[in-house]
Amino acid sequence: MILFALCADSVDAPALRPSLLAEHGAYLRSLDALRFSAPLARRDDALVTGEGIESSVIILEGDDWDDIVATLLADPYAAGGVWARIDLYALSGSPHMPSGGHMVDLTRATRWYMHLDSAGDEGARTMSLDRRGEWHSGSRAASSLDILTTPGPAGWREIRIFEANDLASASVLPDGPDRTGLSLTFAIPVAAGNWTRRG
Repeated sequence: MILFALCADSVDAPALRPSLLAEHGAYLRSLDALRFSAPLARRDDALVTGEGIESSVIILEGDDWDDIVATLLADPYAAGGVWARIDLYALSGSPHMPSGGHMVDLTRATRWYMHLDSAGDEGARTMSLDRRGEWHSGSRAASSLDILTTPGPAGWREIRIFEANDLASASVLPDGPDRTGLSLTFAIPVAAGNWTRRG
């Protein structure tokens, strides 16, 4: 099974993220379960160190759901207060990955984006999401309300990770009767790929 975690930054994240960045990266690189990881921003000039970052996405694969969630929550960003809330989804329809493989190679010199949608054509979905719950850090408030405003109890239903020229062009969606829900598009700083692809 595959866990898709949408991790919203806390209001303390700008101060905490730089000091925990190296530890967070080392932890991710140590995980055989890791399939994808990246910070998320809504501007093309965001820095992995924290400026412009407002959330993260982590995708882990394993045999037991509770074990995967526990692995996620042991991340220094969860334990150290960078993330205020994590929305937990089961992911299906993902591309075939060899054992220990990763979904995309972010280390290529290009621009990558992630799109979340609350609706869409089932047959056209790249990857489907099934909301399973959420985790809260406690006293820390989230810095971004948009990403936390899940579109109904089902939450986000579709995720797509893709290349584009810039955030403006990545945010343009095709017209049609199926595009009736909420949507968000995020830029992924390319340097994040250093933790997504292991040699």
